[in-house]
Amino acid sequence: MRILRVLLGAGLALLLLAGLWYAGLVDPPEGLRRRIVGFATVYPGPTGRAVVAGIPCPVLRRSALYVVCTENCEGIWRIVAIRGLHVEALSDLHSVPPEPRSETRRRFNRLVMEEGLRLDAGGARELVGCLLRLDGMDPAYLLEDKDVETIDAARDNAPALQSLAETIKAQDGLERVEVSQAGDGFEARVLYWNLDRTWWPVQEIRFGLARDGRILWLKRRELPVTDGTGSDNTPGTPPT
Repeated sequence: MRILRVLLGAGLALLLLAGLWYAGLVDPPEGLRRRIVGFATVYPGPTGRAVVAGIPCPVLRRSALYVVCTENCEGIWRIVAIRGLHVEALSDLHSVPPEPRSETRRRFNRLVMEEGLRLDAGGARELVGCLLRLDGMDPAYLLEDKDVETIDAARDNAPALQSLAETIKAQDGLERVEVSQAGDGFEARVLYWNLDRTWWPVQEIRFGLARDGRILWLKRRELPVTDGTGSDNTPGTPPT
């Protein structure tokens, strides 16, 4: 009889803990959370082949972000959020046709509104890092304005570009996010070095952020290549 009471008590405790996990009041163990994320993202495919990696986003207190990949991200490549035991897709980076970025922003806005954020400049900077990762970008390759001239001057020298990329990556990319107050929110500007393109262009991205973390607007443009890059390029044209 005593053993039965012990088992009953343990079962009730487990049910209570599961309820706290489900409600998001207590975070489940990291291993369990990753398994839930992998299963929810890949099912009905072979969930055992999924690689689940956490995405740093400390400004989100109740939710965690993960990237889920199969076949070295050549199969599934998605970014999802989990709060408690509930998994929500945020971005499908291999969607065909490509998902509109506005759809990703809409999902993210819904997520941050449930967080009840009240950003300061540091929080806005962290949030920009999260948004870049949602687009598959690595904040380690954010630049300062002076870096753009250095990159353009070295465009015909692949070893120099690679060395510069390694130097930039070793620094704290989020420190290069420019944040300024704008009404009851913030404007942020970044310069992103896109190493995934053959000639490594630089993109300028500007964000309008509400104090509660919502993305109000986003503008992006690719910076033209300046004259004098060591080849006969015209501005806005990839090196030849």
